[in-house]
Amino acid sequence: MIYRAAPTAVFTALLLACAASSAADTAPPQRASGLWQVTPEHTPFSYEICVQADKDRILEDDVWSGFERECVLESQQRDEQGQRLVAVCDKTTRLTVSMTGDFVSAYKIAFTATYPLPGGKLETQSDTLQGRFAGVCPDTIPPGAKQMKRGPLIKSPYGQR
Repeated sequence: MIYRAAPTAVFTALLLACAASSAADTAPPQRASGLWQVTPEHTPFSYEICVQADKDRILEDDVWSGFERECVLESQQRDEQGQRLVAVCDKTTRLTVSMTGDFVSAYKIAFTATYPLPGGKLETQSDTLQGRFAGVCPDTIPPGAKQMKRGPLIKSPYGQR
């Protein structure tokens, strides 16, 4: 006996499969669990972060603190070179992010934020972060916490996830 699904059932199944595939294709990458050394190109604020892969939120933790509640995605795409997204944050800042790498041994995130100044002039700030896997997290850095180079340990947001 051959079972034939109704055309609407087949169409619905295809839509659900495409939606699931699309969401997975555009989700931000997750870093491997362990210690990551992150070095910004244009600021002196290097740090180490102890990543727990199932709680990692790379955009929230490395690019824009508050990304998930303050930013609205305008577009995102993934291709063989990496992932690119554009978001509006705090209703006035246009954030463009490009992410490349394998996120197991290394990654690179380039981002630009453009926002209005009083008087209507636009200000643009850009930076590039290089992340490199450094091994097992030391006992001194709990999961999710950042140890600033020559600075304080910044508490982990993981307890809220």
